[in-house]
Amino acid sequence: MTSSWASLKQVPVTALMIAISLMVFALIGVFGDQLIVTLTIVPIGISSGELVFGNLIQTLSSGQVWRLLSPAFLHFGWMHLIFNLMWVWYFGRQIEALQGSRTMLLLLFLAGIGANVAQYLTGTVLFGGMSGVVYALLAHVWLMSRRVPQSGFFVPQMLVVFMLGWMVFTMTDMAGSVGFGNVANEAHLGGLLVGLVTGWYYSSRRLKNR
Repeated sequence: MTSSWASLKQVPVTALMIAISLMVFALIGVFGDQLIVTLTIVPIGISSGELVFGNLIQTLSSGQVWRLLSPAFLHFGWMHLIFNLMWVWYFGRQIEALQGSRTMLLLLFLAGIGANVAQYLTGTVLFGGMSGVVYALLAHVWLMSRRVPQSGFFVPQMLVVFMLGWMVFTMTDMAGSVGFGNVANEAHLGGLLVGLVTGWYYSSRRLKNR
């Protein structure tokens, strides 16, 4: 128990991301849609029996800036939650242990906001999950491990192939036909691009300072 607590203290941002996601998931079971619409990227309501959505610019102007990030902590099922948090733990621990909590926090904000905005720009407002951040962490760790092998970062090449293959698969019509519809594909892609940028930036800095 003591060693587990010590491990968590070494990666506080990663642990907090997981804890908040679990807490939000549990609270959705209590408050239901009332909590969900508080955390979606824009407010959602019902008018004349139909869903109506707010505008992102107006939402931010009204001070609801948390909505840029909060959808990352929304999960709509146990498998969705477990799959995302497993990879947050795997990649997040490496980044936070090797580059510090400040870098991990920066990645959370950049990837979370980038992924959420990318998904919103497609016209989708009811979405959530940490998978956009996961793809950013994957890309970041992969580039660091490839460009600076002695950095300590590691990700199995087959895992990279699997996760990129999964992202492409969920973009196809085949995914919907086997029960994997309503996937936030643009969030995945947005997060991946953020991770490629940050991974290239930090690995370039490491190479420059040799």
